Amino acid sequence: MEFSAPHDPSLRVLSLSIPAHRRHLPLLGAAVEAAAREAGASADAAYAINMAVVQAISAVLRYAGTPALAQFELECLDSPDRIQVCIHDQGPPWVGTQALPGQADTLQAFELVRAMVDALEYLPHPSGNRLKLTRFRTRPVLDDED
Repeated sequence: MEFSAPHDPSLRVLSLSIPAHRRHLPLLGAAVEAAAREAGASADAAYAINMAVVQAISAVLRYAGTPALAQFELECLDSPDRIQVCIHDQGPPWVGTQALPGQADTLQAFELVRAMVDALEYLPHPSGNRLKLTRFRTRPVLDDED
């Protein structure tokens, strides 16, 4: 597996497209984990990224009411200070201002995702949804980890 070289030589990007179906989640998780290992992440960090991505997409498929999704676009970014996975779809908002069926379950599932990465950012977009999962190379020490 090789990263493409974007315009910034300090960044490397791997792009993936996968059909929006649960049967593809193990393949997607393995690809993201391999990309993280190629980027220099430890086995534990790469596995956490794998699980976070699979959990996020699984939650969207299960709770967000998006049966019309055709595919997910993923971009794995390897930069000097972080490994970031951006997930994009073309469906309706996963989280709306109006209460939607399953929204509470979706939010709870995303809390599990947040526990596996250092930063999680959801961005509704005119052409769908974007979710950014970030794992920093040097992780801050939490107060209870001393």
